[in-house]
Amino acid sequence: MRKIFWIFPLVLLSCKTKQTVGKPPVEIVKNIPACALTALEKTMDYNNELKKFTVFHKDTVIEIEKKLIGTTLFTSILDLKASSQYLWLIRKDKAAQETDSILIHCIGQDPTLSVESEFRTDSCEILKTEAIFHENGDPKEMTTRSVKL
Repeated sequence: MRKIFWIFPLVLLSCKTKQTVGKPPVEIVKNIPACALTALEKTMDYNNELKKFTVFHKDTVIEIEKKLIGTTLFTSILDLKASSQYLWLIRKDKAAQETDSILIHCIGQDPTLSVESEFRTDSCEILKTEAIFHENGDPKEMTTRSVKL
């Protein structure tokens, strides 16, 4: 009978214990480059990275790259849904405690949206081309803007 009394508290404790999810460690870039983009190889080569994850067709979030450059943490996150894919570059400045996100790539369905990015390491900027389409596939609006890192 005493064994049952010991098992019950252990079961309760194990149910209350939080489970931790393993994440890849943050890669620390020791030699700080003039342009942070040069250290983000997987992000700059995102088209090839996307090909690796074409087997996922449901709600999945994948961390592609995570690097600490100086006091800024850069994280590339791929958000896959049934009919869309979004690639975000999240930049978190630990010193200023500011966080910013940049949509680098998008193929969406509602509204029909497409985002493609070109990386320019010489000027350390991302050139984003965003296109919104009508339901029939005809272009509705197209904009290009530059995001300086």
